[in-house]
Amino acid sequence: MAALDGKGFGFAVIHTAFDDDPRNTQDKVREAQLKYDLKIPFGHDPKIGDVYPTFMTDYGTRGTPFFVIIDPNNQVAFGDFSLDADKLIEAFDKPAQ
Repeated sequence: MAALDGKGFGFAVIHTAFDDDPRNTQDKVREAQLKYDLKIPFGHDPKIGDVYPTFMTDYGTRGTPFFVIIDPNNQVAFGDFSLDADKLIEAFDKPAQ
């Protein structure tokens, strides 16, 4: 990830807790950050009542894991349940909208 520093890329992990599973609590976010040794920002976006997390609603994610690339115009340039390198490169080759 350091190779992309200064080139307009940023990374973050957003834990979207969309069910009532007790493993999907805010205190688990730090555990995951330490487990995977990721030195990037982590956030927690829980379901509140019957309202799904805002990230899921705003960017159309449908579960976890879900990888999302958001372009500078705040549009989803890539989104999928897995990080397929060919699909990702194809998304970067598309002209900005």
